[in-house]
Amino acid sequence: MLRILYTILLLLPLLSGCGGGASVRTAEEGLTSGENGYIPRLQSAYDAGDYNSVAKMPRVDNLPPKEQALSNLLLLNSQMKILPAAVTEKQFIEINPELLPLPYQLEYQLSYATFLKASNPDKALLLLKRPSISSNSVREKPELFARFYRLRAEIEIQMGLSVEAANDYIKREQFVFGESQIAANQTALWMLLSHLPQEILDGIILGEQSSTLQGWADLIAITRELTRFPDELSEQVELWKKRYSEHPAQEKLISDLLDRSRKLVLNPKQIAILIPLSGSYAKAGAALRDGILASYLSDSHKTEITLRFYDTAGNPDLIESLYQKAINDGAEFVLGPLNKKVIQRLTTISRNYSVPMLNLNLTEGSTQENTYQFSLSPENEAINVANRAWHEGYSRISILLPENSLGRRMSLAFRKQWEAYGGTIASSAYYNPKLNDFATPIKSLLDINRSELRRKRLRATIREKFEFTPRRREDIELIFLSAQPRQARIIKPQLRFHHAANLPVIATSYLYTGKTDRKLDRDMNGVLFGDMPWNIRQSEFSKRSKHLNKKYSGQLKRLVAMGIDSYQIIPLLPILNAYPHELYRGESGQLSINEAHHIKRLLSWSKFKGGVPRPVKDIVYVEPTATEKLDEVITQ
Repeated sequence: MLRILYTILLLLPLLSGCGGGASVRTAEEGLTSGENGYIPRLQSAYDAGDYNSVAKMPRVDNLPPKEQALSNLLLLNSQMKILPAAVTEKQFIEINPELLPLPYQLEYQLSYATFLKASNPDKALLLLKRPSISSNSVREKPELFARFYRLRAEIEIQMGLSVEAANDYIKREQFVFGESQIAANQTALWMLLSHLPQEILDGIILGEQSSTLQGWADLIAITRELTRFPDELSEQVELWKKRYSEHPAQEKLISDLLDRSRKLVLNPKQIAILIPLSGSYAKAGAALRDGILASYLSDSHKTEITLRFYDTAGNPDLIESLYQKAINDGAEFVLGPLNKKVIQRLTTISRNYSVPMLNLNLTEGSTQENTYQFSLSPENEAINVANRAWHEGYSRISILLPENSLGRRMSLAFRKQWEAYGGTIASSAYYNPKLNDFATPIKSLLDINRSELRRKRLRATIREKFEFTPRRREDIELIFLSAQPRQARIIKPQLRFHHAANLPVIATSYLYTGKTDRKLDRDMNGVLFGDMPWNIRQSEFSKRSKHLNKKYSGQLKRLVAMGIDSYQIIPLLPILNAYPHELYRGESGQLSINEAHHIKRLLSWSKFKGGVPRPVKDIVYVEPTATEKLDEVITQ
């Protein structure tokens, strides 16, 4: 509490308005820049990054115009560093940037765009159309231009303009110096481009982009295709060097790509697959098996690999003997099991072996060094929704989830991610998924009950009938919905009936069966939802696997995609583990591995239109730590 009180007292000079207030003094009172060194002291503390000291200094009005503009900017920028929530756009508008010294004109531009970034990215990007000053005019401040191009790239990424952002990272490189700074910038560029689908990379390579950007796209395409095969990769990289002989890619980056292919790729000759092919989980096991086999049959090196299936029947008591048999049969990699209890039992056994393993579910606690876990978890879906909603510019959201363990798990995961961003949950409600009428939770979510209570009280008071339209709360920007198809097809029209027709809805994949049905889904128009590419994108692999799309729907169809990816990702597991920013673009999503050895999925997005899901542009999420590290390197 004392710390909070101290912070408030410290910020009082900044929070006071323009003119008036005990913290504001005028030049006539004797506090002029020339006589008392106000501006130099302010500037010195600000340039040193001592924003608290700047905050302590009293605000001075009625300075000469140029000094007043500089003073206001330094105080405003310090406020943005310490208490950004208190900053208003009016404070920027009141500063005339043309009165500022040249470097501070660019500081103003960067601060204003940073302020607008979350709430109005279009305006922020327009503000950053070009640097407000020439780089030749402030040669001693290259870091300002490095910040400019990084910030513009971040906003472009936020708006789905990935190619434009890549070009800005390339421009940024001319303003960073030293091997470590260049390496950090190239890593950020690599992360951005590696998130892009192959068709966009192909468009860059074959289009009218700079040779530098084309070279980066071509190198990523080569590594994406050939990382599993070190000799072929090395040969193609040498050809790439000849095609782009002047490319700025650091030799260390290229040698690292080759080293990881030689040293980290797994190439098991025999894979044991431990999944339930009988018992209550047989349908799930069959979907996984069909996905694994489809992936195996498409592998150009399949003749070098043997698959052996072992039926766990979902029974923990069988796993020890099955696992031992698989090892005795010569397994060099274990894929499975699927059931949590079976995995937990296996964990106590497999610690005695060095055979790497990919479990097809998540368990609590840490995994051993050579074990990874892959799941289509509801928590991952909720986190994807939070990421998308925040990057779309929303900050106040209401959540409508099923009243069961699935809903509770999604609620916890979503709240954690949303609050980490700084977002607000305006309201929440839970519905009984067995019912057909969801009016009660919807009214609670929209706070219509309170409006109807006011009507009852007013009617009791005046004792007359009158026309009345219930009003919902107006502070909700977006609704997060998770529902099965049957429920979602009822909930969306009921939201419209309860005066929420104009509220956008973002949802999990559960509302989509995976098969187009214009008639049944006609009321879902406008709903934005995340799902795996297997369901909403047409890859070359999915085009060749139409029999699987016809055979399965719903979660079973998604398990087919999980089976496909679980086989394809085996060789890359150590690389994804060693390089957390790397992605594998699979049928179930863009896959990466976190510190717990869990595979994370980034989903693709679609919006219902005419009862049909229409793909919308995916947003590339670059973690905040990546740009923070860039800034750290720049200031060294």
